[in-house]
Amino acid sequence: MYKFIKILMIVPLFHILLYAEITDKQVDRYMEISRAKTLLSGAQYKIVKKYATFFTSSYLVVGRNLSNISKEKAKILGRKSVKSFVRTQEFVKEFRNTFKKIDSDVYKDIVAFYMTDTGKKLVKAGIPIKNLIITKESLEYVNRVRNTVVSYKKQKLLDTIAEEFNIIELKMKLKKELLMAFSKRDGSEYSREELAQDLVNIQKNFKAYNKILMHITYLDFNESELQEVLKYASSKAGKLDMKLMYEALLNYKLIIFKNLDYCMNEPIRNAIQKNNKKLKEIRSEAK
Repeated sequence: MYKFIKILMIVPLFHILLYAEITDKQVDRYMEISRAKTLLSGAQYKIVKKYATFFTSSYLVVGRNLSNISKEKAKILGRKSVKSFVRTQEFVKEFRNTFKKIDSDVYKDIVAFYMTDTGKKLVKAGIPIKNLIITKESLEYVNRVRNTVVSYKKQKLLDTIAEEFNIIELKMKLKKELLMAFSKRDGSEYSREELAQDLVNIQKNFKAYNKILMHITYLDFNESELQEVLKYASSKAGKLDMKLMYEALLNYKLIIFKNLDYCMNEPIRNAIQKNNKKLKEIRSEAK
């Protein structure tokens, strides 16, 4: 009886050890060798590009009403402010901590893939046109993509990799959550019918765009390397890796949007506070 109880106690302990989350050090290594850092920097670039004008507007309001900030100075301060905002440690931590869900066994398989030549190549793939930054290198890369004829065999492999990584479904889940968060924030919540219709249109665009994205990413991959990527995409490690990257992106964007209004209006709050303090000092001196 005692032996039986002992076995019952050991089994749950073994289960916990087997599926334990990875350590902070392991998360740091994952961030360093995987595509996670590129994904985060891409998201940050797009947010900066989209909201720089809103941050600038806040400084322009301050300039018109509360101080002597010029338009040029407002632009500089607005861009600097939004860049600082997207790099807020609390937000980055939200992204990073998502990867703690990787259990230790799967972590080994993920690291093993990214340490291969193909894994390293995948991390760097498409970087010349990352974030749609227009440079001589990026334009040359785009021209190469346009002028490259993709064989039926390669196209089939690319389609299968996308299916195994479950890219479209993960993108759709991300978009749906963000649309719902945006509509709540703006006070114009979607009806079921509106959301369903928008998602149908978005999915069509995603499918068309994803083919282009796959061509860009795997432009310089040969058949053997694509087979290796496909093997990883079909594995438990590959599927979890991709799933958590989209989950991390969602968590990061949600916390960004949650704090967006407050941070955009910070210059106005600071200027008002500063002016109120000055007003109090003037009144105090008048007495």
